[in-house]
Amino acid sequence: WSIAGRNLGNPTGFGQTGMRGPTGISGPTGPCCSHHVTEDNYLCVSDNTMQVGGTGGTYKDISFNNNINTSGWTVAPTSFTCQSTGVYIIQYSVSFKSHGASRSIALHVTNNGNELPGSYIAVDSQSSISTQSISRYFIATVNSGNIIKVQFAGNSTGNIYLYPTSISGPLPAGQPNVSAELVISRIK
Repeated sequence: WSIAGRNLGNPTGFGQTGMRGPTGISGPTGPCCSHHVTEDNYLCVSDNTMQVGGTGGTYKDISFNNNINTSGWTVAPTSFTCQSTGVYIIQYSVSFKSHGASRSIALHVTNNGNELPGSYIAVDSQSSISTQSISRYFIATVNSGNIIKVQFAGNSTGNIYLYPTSISGPLPAGQPNVSAELVISRIK
């Protein structure tokens, strides 16, 4: 190709590809994984029994009889031992009933016996006839070896109890009623 007497070579205007040059200097190593979860670390447990509250105003451990899925935690019926320090999202829910007139229920999660900030919730029971549900989720730092527990209390002795949820009609096959659930997942 030529224009005005100039040889333009091939029609694309480019010549042949030259030889590859030497590799440049490597850049610095970036930050490594300090903020990423590199292992499975979670807990999912539930309970399908009725649990009666203890002495009025005194917290009682919630027992969980169904270990659904766990990795990185040591599980006992009322306590869960962390195997890896990290930041966790913790969620719990319960279904409950009360005896007699309106009563109150309080719940919280403890870490080595101390209430975790953001875990406390309390509500008044609306009636002794219906089952009510309550749930809470929050984020907490938990160290390896720490023991997590979920606890509940009523405002007088034996007036509040965790009660497996029930619905009208049959449940789908294999789906038990649940009185308490706990899910813990490491997020950092």
